[in-house]
Amino acid sequence: MGQEIVWVVKALLLPPGGIILLGVFGLIMGGRSLAGRFLITLSLAALYLFSTPYIANRMMAEVETFPALSPTEIQDNNAEAIVVLGGGRRNDTAEFGGDTVNGLLLERLRYAAY
Repeated sequence: MGQEIVWVVKALLLPPGGIILLGVFGLIMGGRSLAGRFLITLSLAALYLFSTPYIANRMMAEVETFPALSPTEIQDNNAEAIVVLGGGRRNDTAEFGGDTVNGLLLERLRYAAY
């Protein structure tokens, strides 16, 4: 039961849950009031704008500030560790006797080993 609550809270707080909650709050306030209509319009406009490629690319450009390393930079660096971010797992797989990595994480591990 606890894990399901965590999933629901994550879905409500992480994007686009907050924007959807804003629209629901506008509906609760009453679609006829000025504030309610404003919140509904604002949430629909935000959902549309954030789903367009232009805005999505602009937001990703703010996060991706460093370019990928070239092969010569990787060899010159002499790194002692490679950090691979998680990509998910498959629960209770019978063929592996428990949990295992999913396809996305396996792809990331393969790329890191390259």
